[in-house]
Amino acid sequence: MNQYIRIPQTLNNNFDGFNTLARIAADSMIWVGQNVCLDFKDCIFFSGHLCAVLGGILNGLIERKNKIEIKNLHPNIKGFLSSNRFLTYFAGLSLPDFNNTTIPFAKFNINDELDVKHYVEEQLLNKPYMPVVSDKLKKEMVKSIFEIYVNAITHGNCDFVFSCGQHYPRKNPPEIYFTFVDLGKTIKNNVAEYLGQRMSGIDSIVWAMSENNSTKTENHSGGLGLKLIKEFIILNNGILQIVSANGVWELNRGKVFTYEIFVDFPGTFVNLVFNLKDKQQYFLSEEITSDSIF
Repeated sequence: MNQYIRIPQTLNNNFDGFNTLARIAADSMIWVGQNVCLDFKDCIFFSGHLCAVLGGILNGLIERKNKIEIKNLHPNIKGFLSSNRFLTYFAGLSLPDFNNTTIPFAKFNINDELDVKHYVEEQLLNKPYMPVVSDKLKKEMVKSIFEIYVNAITHGNCDFVFSCGQHYPRKNPPEIYFTFVDLGKTIKNNVAEYLGQRMSGIDSIVWAMSENNSTKTENHSGGLGLKLIKEFIILNNGILQIVSANGVWELNRGKVFTYEIFVDFPGTFVNLVFNLKDKQQYFLSEEITSDSIF
């Protein structure tokens, strides 16, 4: 049997984009041993960092013995999907990133600690356009992001975490988006199991983001691993987004917004958005003696 996925005209980092990805993920979860066509005929804009989400969905399809065909790529779309290595994984195509604007699509498992740390350092934090942070703070940021990967696998009960990113130098302010996703248990399911009560997708994320709340057990660490990154993004005037089940939680320029999407996303994805117009220099509080930043 053949299955068909139509990518819309724009797939952006917003309500419509999240709904589209959730629908694709939910619909395709039951496909086994089929021919799946991913048609980009209508697509003229695709937010590059969301390749992490789409790539996780396609990886699951391949693991379930489906065959993937990607067709009708607009030249610009084909160019960045090649340069960020997305098409390397799924179509055998690769191009250099001449504009140096992509963080390549990557797939990690629980044993890839060194690879994850190197990826975060070299592909994100060491970029010359990133806000200036001290070496000690950079080390702590790497540890914090790695904790998010670990918790995604342990709490999501899945084998892999997928990541990708995109630099948008022409936005005002210029930004870099860094995304990672697991297609495992949702935050909603984890919180319900831990508390023994059902909560909405939004309320579950709000609960998990509260500083004193954690689903930590004897066997697994708890929380989302976002405390330090959240504090940095507030100071940086950036954005943090979490999408899980039908809940979306967003910290945007210091203000928190929540809303529901129409379809449950079967897993969790997190977007970190760093404001590259920020010219402050950041240190850990232990490194300075006057007014501390952290």
